Amino acid sequence: MLQGLFRNGRCAAAKKLLNEMQDRGQIPSTHTYCVVLDGLCKNGHISEALSVFHTMESNGLNSHISIYSILIDGLCKNGKFDVALGLFDELSFKEMQPDVITYNILIHGLCLEGLLEKAEELLRKMEETGPTGCLPDRVTYNTIVQGCIRRKKCDKAVALLEEMTKNGFSVDASTFSMLLHPLYTTGQDPALLELIQKFVPKENMDVLA
Repeated sequence: MLQGLFRNGRCAAAKKLLNEMQDRGQIPSTHTYCVVLDGLCKNGHISEALSVFHTMESNGLNSHISIYSILIDGLCKNGKFDVALGLFDELSFKEMQPDVITYNILIHGLCLEGLLEKAEELLRKMEETGPTGCLPDRVTYNTIVQGCIRRKKCDKAVALLEEMTKNGFSVDASTFSMLLHPLYTTGQDPALLELIQKFVPKENMDVLA
């Protein structure tokens, strides 16, 4: 019911239902709070989401990484990158390990904002955790490559593409589309074609034929 109310933008009704749950002795679980935080963030109620988060903190219920991932995502999508980074930094003080989803959410937000250096810092931090930690995945690399292409940082994009393929990851559909865009707008560029052929899986090259 909470998910349905938030999905339809009925935040006041959702909050009323949450209060009714508590009045009737139904203690919200971590999952319930995940639904509430996600709903508030997606409807732009970031201040209220932070208030709920601090209430959870005082009740000892914010120790699950999914809580942080939802809130960091909402903060990034609403332009509150300093708060999102501060929340991310809190994890180490609480001895909580961010997972690949948390990293990817923050990296995506930073890339959209053009904060590529900070995004790459997080990538390197993931690599430093080693095999037992939280290594970057295909989404991580494609996200940063797309950020570089978007900001016309071609040399950096190429270096990351090389690193990505070396680590066994391939270009996804969104990155492929961004690589193709200059071909459609400026015509056949031999250098660009060579670059695409180098990094794009062979089965995706039919579109260039």
